[in-house]
Amino acid sequence: MKRVERRQAFQQDLFNLNYGYTWKTQLTNEQTLRPIDIQYLRLGNTFPSFDSLLVERPFLANSFRQQFILASSYRYTYNQQALAQRRNQVYFSGGIELAGNLAYLFSSLTSQPKAETADGRQAYTLIGQQFAQYTKVDLEFRNYFRISADPTSGNKIATRVLIGAGLPYKNSTVLPYLKQYGIGGPNSVRAFPARGIGPGTYRTPVSRENSYFYDQVGDLRFEANAEYRQDLFPYVKGALFIDAGNIWLVNPDPSRQTVDADGNPDGKDGQFAFNSFLKELAVGAGAGIRIDVQFFVIRFDYAYPLRVPYNNAEVIRPSINSSYNVQDNKGRLNIAIGYPF
Repeated sequence: MKRVERRQAFQQDLFNLNYGYTWKTQLTNEQTLRPIDIQYLRLGNTFPSFDSLLVERPFLANSFRQQFILASSYRYTYNQQALAQRRNQVYFSGGIELAGNLAYLFSSLTSQPKAETADGRQAYTLIGQQFAQYTKVDLEFRNYFRISADPTSGNKIATRVLIGAGLPYKNSTVLPYLKQYGIGGPNSVRAFPARGIGPGTYRTPVSRENSYFYDQVGDLRFEANAEYRQDLFPYVKGALFIDAGNIWLVNPDPSRQTVDADGNPDGKDGQFAFNSFLKELAVGAGAGIRIDVQFFVIRFDYAYPLRVPYNNAEVIRPSINSSYNVQDNKGRLNIAIGYPF
């Protein structure tokens, strides 16, 4: 069982039962197949302020609804990092997850009762409980180029691209909250807090102190990172880096209204658009010190935002504990264990 708790907000439990296989055909190749992956999401211990937020925002309420996830998944990973002599190492991981299709077919053929969702729709149920229906694809590309010919050198250029897409359909209009994408934080776009960007040009209002960034999640993700890593002293390494990325929604959410440069509603409401997504990327850059003793790495990365995706950039964001505010034009110190990628 997995439990997610948010102080003075909610507790969500995830019960999981799966059956699958993992196998390697070569040192660099790994595949994982899970034909059966059953999950149950249960929301509990909610505070009145969070309950009020769910009433105000049906789109958010649908992502937190109690439901089954009946899925199958497959992932392929190609990793050259085990080949230490290679000067250029490539990493790729791609996965697909299909959920709810068989449950929808069974429920419709057997005329299972329907339940009303937060936005007034009628959703099929299975043994009296709603279920999620979506297809989700995740791709990750990494490249590590060692500048020195010495295989023990840590001087390298590391790059990464993350692409994720989750498409809710039929029985769902939004992905379950724990399946949605968030961006920002010490292993993502480091100039912004975790789940502190997007969707699109959406900006959490200052007055919503109890949002805790619940609404800054989405169905689509694009992120790119680049680092120059340099040996400084024994067990001490430095880095210069730049990060960019954002998340978006498949279906617009009127409760997450976005505005243009003049402060007028632009009608996107967090939805992805090919003609504008590059302009909506958050960008940050910085430098870091890493203490690397081989079996343990502690990382100190200081990042500064170069570009914010929203137009009302002067707004101050409430922090997650609501005891102080953080301005977007200030840098952030990230302290973490391990490398970001």
